[in-house]
Amino acid sequence: MPVLATKGDVERGRKIHSYVRDHSFSDDVVVCNSLDNMYGKCKSLEEARQIFVEMPQRDMPSRRVGESTRPM
Repeated sequence: MPVLATKGDVERGRKIHSYVRDHSFSDDVVVCNSLDNMYGKCKSLEEARQIFVEMPQRDMPSRRVGESTRPM
């Protein structure tokens, strides 16, 4: 997903997000962090916030990504 974030390819990222949901990877904190980061870098802040809010658990990278995607 970092490549998608760099390219700003939010549409392809949404497809991956859909796959993640459909195949029960939504509980994986690393996957959620990657999605959150991708949405944030693509300036899709509402989707980044939603990923952060719905995470079943958060680690330190989650909090850093969540903070970096919040508006100032």
